[in-house]
Amino acid sequence: YEKALKWGNELDEIIIKQKADLKYLFDKAETLEKESENLKEKADTLTKREAELVENLENAKRDTASLKASLKNSEENCLKAKEVLLSMQGNVPQLREIEVGVDFLHSERSYDIILQVVLDDAKALEDYQNDPYHCSVVKTHKLIHIVRLGS
Repeated sequence: YEKALKWGNELDEIIIKQKADLKYLFDKAETLEKESENLKEKADTLTKREAELVENLENAKRDTASLKASLKNSEENCLKAKEVLLSMQGNVPQLREIEVGVDFLHSERSYDIILQVVLDDAKALEDYQNDPYHCSVVKTHKLIHIVRLGS
């Protein structure tokens, strides 16, 4: 009888321990399920955000292509802009040399106009940037702001 009672007590302890283990596992599974739902929501949010970003990128590409097409300049406009830039010779005292080139390749990488100036030093560059003729005539000329200027 005592042996049977001892086995019964041992079985009770085993059952209590297994119940505790099952409760722990059940709670852990519930926690993992909640975390899984949270991760799914985050993934859905990220997927939506990714779709928005892709759409924004496509819109930006379309807008850039449209802008690029609208900025294509006629050779006439480029030549007029060249004249305005070259008009600095003799009117902007800081300039030692000036060269203006107009695009003849018309490739994706080329600019409409290139301006190259030679100045004595950094002080001359600062003075050139603030020169009255440069500021009032060249910098404000409409064509200079339309063409793609490489310098």
